[in-house]
Amino acid sequence: MATNLKAKKKKGTYDNKLILWISAGLAAFVILVVGIFAIVTYSTNYVAKVNGDKIYTYEYKFFLQKAIAEKFEEPDGYADMTSKEKEDAFNKFFTDEIKKECQAEALEEARKFKASYRLAVNAGFKLTAEERANAKAYVDYQLNMYTSQYGLDADTATYYITGGTMNLSEYKDYSIRQAAIEKYKTELKKDYEVTEDEMKEIYDEDPNEYRTLSGRVYKFAIPTKPSVPKDKDGKEISKDTTDEELKKEYTKYEESLKEYEQKVANFIKLCDEMEAAINAGEKYTLYDRDYVTYEIKKDDDGKEVILVQDGDFEALCAMSSWTSASSNKGVITVGAGNETGVEEIDEYLLQMQWNETRDGFIFVEEKDEEDKKEDDSASTSSASEEKEDEEKEEDKITPSKLHKIEIKNDDGDLTALYLVRVENIDDFDTEVEKKEDDKDEDAEEKLNNVQTGIKAEILEDKAVAELEEKIKDAGKKYAVKSKKQERLDEILADMF
Repeated sequence: MATNLKAKKKKGTYDNKLILWISAGLAAFVILVVGIFAIVTYSTNYVAKVNGDKIYTYEYKFFLQKAIAEKFEEPDGYADMTSKEKEDAFNKFFTDEIKKECQAEALEEARKFKASYRLAVNAGFKLTAEERANAKAYVDYQLNMYTSQYGLDADTATYYITGGTMNLSEYKDYSIRQAAIEKYKTELKKDYEVTEDEMKEIYDEDPNEYRTLSGRVYKFAIPTKPSVPKDKDGKEISKDTTDEELKKEYTKYEESLKEYEQKVANFIKLCDEMEAAINAGEKYTLYDRDYVTYEIKKDDDGKEVILVQDGDFEALCAMSSWTSASSNKGVITVGAGNETGVEEIDEYLLQMQWNETRDGFIFVEEKDEEDKKEDDSASTSSASEEKEDEEKEEDKITPSKLHKIEIKNDDGDLTALYLVRVENIDDFDTEVEKKEDDKDEDAEEKLNNVQTGIKAEILEDKAVAELEEKIKDAGKKYAVKSKKQERLDEILADMF
């Protein structure tokens, strides 16, 4: 007897169909999202075009950040402001009008960058595969240096390298384009001539931008003045307080204040003794002292503790509290962007000049700009002419006299004490040391460090000018097109 059985549906039939439907819907959704992302990315990854080449957003941000930094003028007292005050001063300076100026300047610089790269490529200076690899490898080297030597994490290191306007991959691409431009400019520079008069004119405009002064600093370990003690409410304790415990606190303060004043007075005494001895051409023996009493300390055998026996200034500086004094013996370099970190020292040293025979130094006080230009031009020329008339085998340079620099706070308290001197000046007229293997005919062509730096600056200016002229001659070929103003405004708003 046959039994009619209803066919059993295989388990999972409806589930499989549901999965297929969901998969199909999900795929369509993914395609839609990817499509939207592609459209958004395509429309936001650049802000304009130049000769068909995109000005990428990260490139524009780089030039915008640079324009903002160059435009900002620090108000008086900016260095002493709090972070909040600096931020307020920054925001106050950048009015809507100035922001728009930065935007226009950044877009113009980005335009010239893209045009310069295209000119370099068209002239045959596109980087080779090996050169591109080297450019990328150098960026990796920088990243490794920041992370391994300075202990920064990768994100912070990338920020320092790129300026925070692009990621590492973008920076590598930017570096490749910049390297191609530099390669082209190097070729252009071969056709330029730079005369000594050209270099001299640049130098005379601001000698301290190019010359460097080297010397030494002895820093005295001036103690910090003790603060008036406070009660539990944070109010300074008065000398006339009737509270016995607070009286004790104030008495301790008075004792520490007296010791502080004695120490300061004795450090000034030591400074004057050292200055007088070294300036007189004598040696000075530096003892280990108790600076409250100024008495010389003695060892377990009762012998006086000597830190430096009959020392010159170099030996004395090795024992000072100046940064790394034990290894660099107080060596300093100022000028041409170099600073000691102490404004008063820098200002004093930068007023030192060679004497007429260039074997010693004289102090020349800062003058008004008009007088300064006339005097600097005349004095440098005369020194150069005199140098040509005299040929000295090995001039022995006499360092400048020691000069005491005291730094006080608004209350008149001494906060720092230094002895400083200049030992050499590297300037426009410094003779190039001739080596034995130098050919006579090449000797005249050699430049000193200052002249070499100025020549490089002039060559760079000429190459940039020629590139800009080529861009200008091309007319509308390198004009900005397809400008996305809304995107430009968004980026500008993000910067503030």
